[in-house]
Amino acid sequence: HTLAISDLYVRLVEADREGQFHLIHFATEPHCWRTFAGPGGARLTLKPDAHTVIARLDQELHYWIEIDRATESLTWITDKAKAYARYYDTGSEQEATGVFPLCFWIAPDQQRATGLTDALARLPADHWQLHQVTTTDAAVHALTGQQQHLTEGTRP
Repeated sequence: HTLAISDLYVRLVEADREGQFHLIHFATEPHCWRTFAGPGGARLTLKPDAHTVIARLDQELHYWIEIDRATESLTWITDKAKAYARYYDTGSEQEATGVFPLCFWIAPDQQRATGLTDALARLPADHWQLHQVTTTDAAVHALTGQQQHLTEGTRP
C-alpha cells in the first residue's frame, strides 16, 4: 500500500517535470487526515491515503486519494465513502480551504474499478458525486483531467 502511494507520487512528480501541470501539494497519512465531530459529538477522523493539489491551466484541482488494492470488501469501501460524506456535511474543509476535494479511488484494474463505481453509486446522490474512480494505469491522466472539485456552498 505504501509503495502504491509512493509510486503515484513519483508519477505525479514526473508529470510535473514534463510540464503537464504543477504539483502544488502532496501529503500522505497521517498528515492529510482530518478530525471532526460526528454524531453526538463523537470525535471522528477521516483517513485518506493522501491529499494532493494540482495546478492545471488556470485552476487548482484538489483531491483526496484512496489507493484500493482490492483487499477490502465493497461494504468497507461504502462505509469509508460515508465518512467522506459526514465530513463534507460538516463544512469544515470548505470553511478552512474554500473547497472540498474530490475523492479519487484508484483501483488496481478495470474490474475492481467497476465494482467500486457500483458500490459508490449506491450512496445518496448528493454524496456519491464526491467520488471518482480510476485505475492505477490511468490515475495521473485522470487526476490532471478536467475534473471539478466542490466549492463552498456547492452541492453535487
